[in-house]
Amino acid sequence: SQTFRGVINENKIILLKPMTFMNNSGKSVLEISSFYKIPKNRIFIIHDDIDLSIARVKVKCGGGDGGHNGIKSIDQYISNNYYRIRVGIGKPENFIQVKDYVLKRFTTNEKNKINKKTDLLIENISYLLKNDINNFLNVVSRD
Repeated sequence: SQTFRGVINENKIILLKPMTFMNNSGKSVLEISSFYKIPKNRIFIIHDDIDLSIARVKVKCGGGDGGHNGIKSIDQYISNNYYRIRVGIGKPENFIQVKDYVLKRFTTNEKNKINKKTDLLIENISYLLKNDINNFLNVVSRD
């Protein structure tokens, strides 16, 4: 995994980017959360979601994996009692296979939308650190 440790508004944070295949990412999450003794309700997983339109954001704690193999792996290793920040990538059109769709490049318009939303997520991450999910969603749900 690639990790970054830092402080945001006096909150210690650890960012993790598993370097495993996506469907094995749970192992990295388990290792870091165990080593640093991070409670599951303080873990935020950011992932793509084909059931949401491009750049739409939803947050939830727990729930099913929705067919997402990365989430399925994390659930297997640490259970599902962590926060998920779901970022929409839209649904495949023209009968394209899901596995091909999620690996294709974004169009310029889609990339611009995703980049704007990513900036908004970063600017408002302090709400998540305060467990203020409602205000986080109010800000990042704007188009």
